[in-house]
Amino acid sequence: MTLSQMPNLLSTRQVATLLGVGGSSVKRWADRGLLACVKTAGGHRRFEREAVDSFRRALGRPAASPDGTTADGGGASSPTPGAFPASQRGALLADPAGDRSSRG
Repeated sequence: MTLSQMPNLLSTRQVATLLGVGGSSVKRWADRGLLACVKTAGGHRRFEREAVDSFRRALGRPAASPDGTTADGGGASSPTPGAFPASQRGALLADPAGDRSSRG
């Protein structure tokens, strides 16, 4: 499948911008199975727009435009403290020692 055949797929960077987080968070969520993705032949992650929108809504995040601003005019790159529901915050933001120890 070529990129032209995948019009609704977003890159890791695009997803990070839409969610107002860094690319490493998006990759971590994908690797943990929290955010569905497909991988290109080159190993790059691609995310379906609908899955990202559902994930964003589950987190209680405002929609962001491609330029990184939210619907209320704020910047998505500086998330509002407490924007993630407490019940999900730990699972999404935790970086267990096992993840850190495996880094070179």
